[in-house]
Amino acid sequence: MVFDKELDENLKVCTHCHYHFPISARERIHSLVETCTFEEMDADMTSVDVLNFTGASSYTSKLEKYRKSTGLKDAVLTGIGKIGEHRTALGVMDFTFLGGSMGSVVGENLFCLIETATEKRLPVIIISTSEWMRSREPMGK
Repeated sequence: MVFDKELDENLKVCTHCHYHFPISARERIHSLVETCTFEEMDADMTSVDVLNFTGASSYTSKLEKYRKSTGLKDAVLTGIGKIGEHRTALGVMDFTFLGGSMGSVVGENLFCLIETATEKRLPVIIISTSEWMRSREPMGK
């Protein structure tokens, strides 16, 4: 048995078996930056289904489902925060939002983050999460 308090104190890593529990983008940012220093960028950008994807459910309905379940507008949070004394541009993806899929908004958010960091001469840290492989076939076959 592992208590939530113990997991929180150890950044969601079990001290007994060393299993890494999932961590949200907001939790990751909170663990990295100094308290109250993170200023989110482009928080109003949202994906749209310009290609009209079809399948078991529409892409638009999937986006809405993940927005409700995660509280995020897309699979990445970007902004500027302080790590120690250093202002740093952060892009943190969240696997719980469509497996960290990199749609157009994720790409645009990261582009804007890098552009802003370049203008302000700030270091950039991008924490990427995504599905590992969609195919179950071993590589090379």
